[in-house]
Amino acid sequence: MKVVYQNLVKLVLVGLIVAFSSCSKSDDNSNDNQGNKLHSYDMVFQNETGSNTFRYAYAGSITSAIQVGNFDEGIGNYGALTLNFNHDSNSIKGGFILKENGNPLNLDYNAYQSREGSLLELHDTATNRIFRAVSGTVTITGKNIEQSSSAIRAASYTLQFDGDFDIFTSNGEIIRCTGTGSIAVGQPIQ
Repeated sequence: MKVVYQNLVKLVLVGLIVAFSSCSKSDDNSNDNQGNKLHSYDMVFQNETGSNTFRYAYAGSITSAIQVGNFDEGIGNYGALTLNFNHDSNSIKGGFILKENGNPLNLDYNAYQSREGSLLELHDTATNRIFRAVSGTVTITGKNIEQSSSAIRAASYTLQFDGDFDIFTSNGEIIRCTGTGSIAVGQPIQ
């Protein structure tokens, strides 16, 4: 009886060791980034002429499950890609109205009001500056729109822009400058 009891205790201990070692965190096949996407931006606004020369650069990235890019089929004739990206003290907003061929309309804040142009704005809340595209081009690549019957669906894409921007400052001044950059929305994490 004593031998049977000792063998039973050994069997239970071996079973516990196997059970705990097979459930270690490194072997559980979980991904800490599951459901997360990478969102990043790199933007430069500058004026190199006249007495008011400057260069403002903004860059950053986040890994988040929050969807910052969408496709909204209710905007324009062929839908629009939208952007609502908040990082640190920066807020980037966009509405890129698509043409029949799937390419976005040119950047133009005033034309965006009547759905005939695309919108891109950066709000720097730390300095109370707003950069708003008044003209320019935007190119979208890697566009991937979630398949769904919903009118608004998650979208991932990368955009490049180049254009003229107005800067609205905290003292009410409006300054014209150029702006270039790229924004990656909802990219898979490698």
